[in-house]
Amino acid sequence: MGLYTIVAAGLEPDSPAKWHADKSCTISTDDTGRLAEMAKEEGVSGVLNAFDNFNTWQAQALCEQLG
Repeated sequence: MGLYTIVAAGLEPDSPAKWHADKSCTISTDDTGRLAEMAKEEGVSGVLNAFDNFNTWQAQALCEQLG
């Protein structure tokens, strides 16, 4: 099983997670519309989030937009 990871971390260009990801983008997690567009273009099949309440709700909204 191979994983291709994409990290979205807003305006944090030096986020350590971005160093280890296959691809990164500077889309804020509160912009689920742009994240959904990017996810559809990239063929994303799963969404994981940081462990805090805000990003949990954002991940849920993103998953709902992606169906």
